[in-house]
Amino acid sequence: MILSLSCFFILANAPVALCYTPPIIYVSGDGSGDFNCSGTNDQIQINQALQFISGNPGYTTVHLKGPFTYVINDTILIGSDTILEGDSSAAIKLADHAGWDTMKPLIQQKSSSGNVNITVRGFEVNVNYAGNSEITLGKGYYNVMYFTYCNNVKVCNMYMHDGTGDGLRINQGKNVQFYNNTIYKLGHDGMYAIRCDNVEAWNNRITCRTNSALRIWNSKNVKLHDNVIDSFYHWSAGGPGIRSRSRQEVPSAM
Repeated sequence: MILSLSCFFILANAPVALCYTPPIIYVSGDGSGDFNCSGTNDQIQINQALQFISGNPGYTTVHLKGPFTYVINDTILIGSDTILEGDSSAAIKLADHAGWDTMKPLIQQKSSSGNVNITVRGFEVNVNYAGNSEITLGKGYYNVMYFTYCNNVKVCNMYMHDGTGDGLRINQGKNVQFYNNTIYKLGHDGMYAIRCDNVEAWNNRITCRTNSALRIWNSKNVKLHDNVIDSFYHWSAGGPGIRSRSRQEVPSAM
């Protein structure tokens, strides 16, 4: 009886510990979120939500609610130990004629010295090539994500399309996972890993434009498997499905 009562007491208190999910900060376009967007310069509220996560260790996740299109005209900045996720009906869209400098991405780490434990998952990114067609493809404009010196990076279950640059571009990172993504007609590589260690990409469906689906440069411990790679019949259609190089000079945008 004593043993039974002890077990009951433990189980009665277990859900608090075992089923606990760190609080989520919601961003929405219908007024129901913790931060609410209007469809113009929505990076402001998204960055406010991510800043709240950085300042409150009990929180880990910013969730973009759908159905809504979050139009951005500046970079979204994500810090360490942070998940940026969304409903599949939530989309981030680059504003028309954004006019950004080359290598300024839609999503980037918050600290220039790098961050750790970053996850981006579950939503759509429309890089809006139709609204930015003055940009030359493959020159480093409007990469969806560009992380430098970041470790433990996970990008999964994303739909990224109609871009002018890379999907995930990561430079000198460790422990990179890129999986279950659908990538359609970006303007450079689906994933481009530069001087990285321990990279794995799998279960992605990638339609190439301008360059490769998966590209590796001076990286080690890399696994690329179980991906479906195709292209289309057009002058802008992609190069090799998988591209790997080991050279000493700094890689260009191409």
